[in-house]
Amino acid sequence: MKALTDEELVTIENNKKLVKEYPFLIPRNAWTGKVVKNYDYSYTMNDCLPEGWKIAFGDKIWKELKKILVKGNFLYDFYFTDIKEKYGTIRLYYCSVPKKIYKKLSEWEDKYTKKSSRVCI
Repeated sequence: MKALTDEELVTIENNKKLVKEYPFLIPRNAWTGKVVKNYDYSYTMNDCLPEGWKIAFGDKIWKELKKILVKGNFLYDFYFTDIKEKYGTIRLYYCSVPKKIYKKLSEWEDKYTKKSSRVCI
């Protein structure tokens, strides 16, 4: 096993802080919902966001999602199966959610889909 560079160590430490704040950014198996085997904090689902979108709405997208999930008591059960760009907008794919938060989650998703359409990735 190769030694990690200083930059890689910083990334890992930053990612540990990020997933502590936003546990839904830990990569998980899309079918089982389990944390990816041998997860080493070298990446998070936040890394799926293109740089332009990180600059435009960065942490705000995750803060708003966390608020919805906490209110719906679903913070530790929610996970993304994929985050990507398609047809010039953000596409957010995630696990099934309870009916009680579905509407708020859909509104949140629509908001960022629209925002992403106006911002270069």
